[in-house]
Amino acid sequence: RPGITSLASLKYFDEEDLLRGGDADDLYTRVIMPRKLEMDLAYMESRTLWSDLKVIAMTVAAVFRSGRRQPNPDDSLPAAG
Repeated sequence: RPGITSLASLKYFDEEDLLRGGDADDLYTRVIMPRKLEMDLAYMESRTLWSDLKVIAMTVAAVFRSGRRQPNPDDSLPAAG
């Protein structure tokens, strides 16, 4: 079932930064949304109560973390267009 948080939401915590400049709509629909959906579907196929609790704990930690996560070069996205 869909919820308030997910691993995809945590991975793309800085989504607004990724969408700055260029064609944000194109980048989101062509790259980010498919990746997030793929992650959500994979999670749904193997989720357990334990994995749900881990995602909740990770979300709480992300909310209360003092600094935002630094961009990871491995997470780079192709340019829109």
